Amino acid sequence: MKKRSGRMKKRSGSIKKRSGRMKKRSGRVKNRSGNIIKRSGSIIKRSGRMKKRSGSMRKRSGSMKKRSGMMKKRSGKKWKYHKEKWKDEKEKWKYEKEKWKYEKEKWNDEKEKWKYEKAKWK
Repeated sequence: MKKRSGRMKKRSGSIKKRSGRMKKRSGRVKNRSGNIIKRSGSIIKRSGRMKKRSGSMRKRSGSMKKRSGMMKKRSGKKWKYHKEKWKDEKEKWKYEKEKWKYEKEKWNDEKEKWKYEKAKWK
């Protein structure tokens, strides 16, 4: 038997009553038990409580919205720590640079010395 594609289930009354354009729109509604469902009837899983969003909340990007108060506070500390770490790295590199400069000079001196020695043997 060929599998039927498309909708087999009878539409619920509220959807039947709606006009064509409204039927197309898949909004979200609360059912009697308080779960948020799509108009098609599938339950949307959600975490936390759905509260009214203030304007400032809406402006924020998705990742920021998801963070709770404690997380927001903590993020600053993390940044500070990394900043310090980077400072240390910078210092280290400065020191390394100086070291390399010194090494280079040393090698150049050696080179000059050998040049002089070579000339002496000729």
